[in-house]
Amino acid sequence: SPHPVLQLGLQETFEAAGSDAVALGTLRRDEDEPRRFMTSLAEAHVNGVDLDWQSLFAGHVPAHVDLPTYAFQRRHYWPEALAAPAAGTVD
Repeated sequence: SPHPVLQLGLQETFEAAGSDAVALGTLRRDEDEPRRFMTSLAEAHVNGVDLDWQSLFAGHVPAHVDLPTYAFQRRHYWPEALAAPAAGTVD
């Protein structure tokens, strides 16, 4: 896990050398370590690293999450804002 400042330089060096290596940062200050590590594993997977997901999630029950079928389907996933009461009204 290189320092985030060094990660880009390492990746550029790998590419210049014709290597298929990937620099992944697994440690970041003030970040939740398990979440950061899982994010790094996902980055590795996206970059073609073969991971053994079965052993990683052994003992956990997977849950499927429905994703939007179209990125711009204009469906909001946050609550609607409540209207402010009119000026001078009393509850």
